[in-house]
Amino acid sequence: MQLSMAAGASNTGAAERRSYVFMVEPLAFYCNAVTAKDNYFQPQGDALSSQDKHIDSDRAVAEHRALASQLQCCGVSVCRMRFGATGEAVVPSPALPSLVRSQSEGLGYDPVSREALPDSIFPNNSFSIHATAHGKGLGAPSPGARPKPAVVIVLYPMSPGRRNEIPRSFLLSMAELQKIGTARVLDFRIAENMDGLSAGGFLEGTGAINFSSDETCAFVARSLRADEATTRAILGELWPCMERQHPPVGHSSSLYFFNAVDAAGRAVYHTNVVGWIGASMSAWCRESMTFDSPTERDRFDAYFHAHGITVLTLTMAEMTAFAGNALELRTGSGAMLLALSLTAWTNLTDAHRVTITQHYGAVRHCGPSAAVRRGGSGADEGGGVVVADVGTIERLGGGSVRCLLARCDVPVASESDVLLDSLRSQLHAR
Repeated sequence: MQLSMAAGASNTGAAERRSYVFMVEPLAFYCNAVTAKDNYFQPQGDALSSQDKHIDSDRAVAEHRALASQLQCCGVSVCRMRFGATGEAVVPSPALPSLVRSQSEGLGYDPVSREALPDSIFPNNSFSIHATAHGKGLGAPSPGARPKPAVVIVLYPMSPGRRNEIPRSFLLSMAELQKIGTARVLDFRIAENMDGLSAGGFLEGTGAINFSSDETCAFVARSLRADEATTRAILGELWPCMERQHPPVGHSSSLYFFNAVDAAGRAVYHTNVVGWIGASMSAWCRESMTFDSPTERDRFDAYFHAHGITVLTLTMAEMTAFAGNALELRTGSGAMLLALSLTAWTNLTDAHRVTITQHYGAVRHCGPSAAVRRGGSGADEGGGVVVADVGTIERLGGGSVRCLLARCDVPVASESDVLLDSLRSQLHAR
């Protein structure tokens, strides 16, 4: 297969960018019976009652911490938040001011037990952070004008069983950043109260949306957790706030919708299980995907061809083993990493493993029993493939490495970089 990059090399401009990843450690982790109704990667039927919540929870937390440590040792900026770390309240923070709400108060959710939030470990579904053109250094406010936002934070309308999962400390920080003008918060958490969105119009963040590397295009597998009308409405708010160069929402080159099923013909709950997109490499389980027309299928293929992106075609077995649930990251030096699970890595074909290592570099294993080669502040930022043992999380949560990471890429030393580094230092659980 022809590759567009040398091993470990970065694409044009990538050396000037770095990734921030936000991770959330829950108080307890176990199989969420509500989400298992349409997430067939979770235990089904009698298997739901066979888990040992205490043992499984401890194992999942150990896997989560090991992944965070390995990413940090590889030079990725990690913010690991934890419910209860600093007096975390049971009730989510007061409703945030929002561009899409007619009222800014009284729209919070009912209190819930923190123990009922096992899927808070998958923060990329609940929120996403995006650098604006100003935050990237591409524009500046007029003298004396109010500061322009460096980032946009989106809070998504979650399906039943997936609400109240954002740590209160994070929400309060977002509210403060919006108050002083350095961030803009788009709060879509209660879809039925928004113009243009109907009740039940869920969109679970970057689980439902696979953004292109430059975030100007979005790929979405329709499901109960990815409503098409909701996707269009939310991106219609987000993209203008990012001040990006992109086609209008609904333009033929900005949005790509399709359907995806598992080996049993059941809808796959999230797009990021079907495939992943990097700057110059991508992987999709085409066997599971269908399009509304041959034209839509060809348009999908044309995107990757036009952008010089190598596409790996995953088998159904590889998708079932979470090979589509990977995430490309950038270290502080701009080197590129691919993060995926041990389950995914061992179930990839030999040819796919060779292609990935030729592209990204050496394999770096991590897990509860894996020795971390470098600790403290020393980080090896040479890029590579991060292989994480998150088997407990996969088995009970039906999600893998990509689901554990809410990512934002920013230019080094930009306003977005400075803001997120400060936020990371403030919120990181120690």
